[in-house]
Amino acid sequence: MRRRRNSGILWAAAGITVFLGGCAPSPITLHPDFGRSVTMAKEHQTLSPEASANLTPVTHLHGTAASKTMEAYEQSFEPGQEVTQKVGILVSPSGQ
Repeated sequence: MRRRRNSGILWAAAGITVFLGGCAPSPITLHPDFGRSVTMAKEHQTLSPEASANLTPVTHLHGTAASKTMEAYEQSFEPGQEVTQKVGILVSPSGQ
């Protein structure tokens, strides 16, 4: 009797395993061009792709302006600071 009960449990476990195995997702096959649109968008938004090869320091930025910009940037991470600069999007009614 005990042997029959153990075999019943094994059969139930095997059945559940087969049942749940059928619910497993099939492997995802990606298209060969997957991600190409993102790569193209980044390439089209790059103004000067060869700019990263130029390692000379920037000398035409006014020191006071650069200092104030860096101070504002660092202060933006302090708790309780509100964003004072807003960005707007202008849309013309004619679509031009």
